Amino acid sequence: MIGYGDSTRTQAEVEKNDDQKLDVMLMLEENSHTSSRQTASALNISHSSILRVLTEN
Repeated sequence: MIGYGDSTRTQAEVEKNDDQKLDVMLMLEENSHTSSRQTASALNISHSSILRVLTEN
């Protein structure tokens, strides 16, 4: 388990999150006109996850 602030995540959860980050960044780089909501819909992840990715980088 890996601790992040108040939450604890497994290695698999961390890796899934890293994969999502990569997918988001690639999609936005390839389609700069795509909104964060469109990206969330296309990747089937929450809009708040997209915003978290964008603010972390």
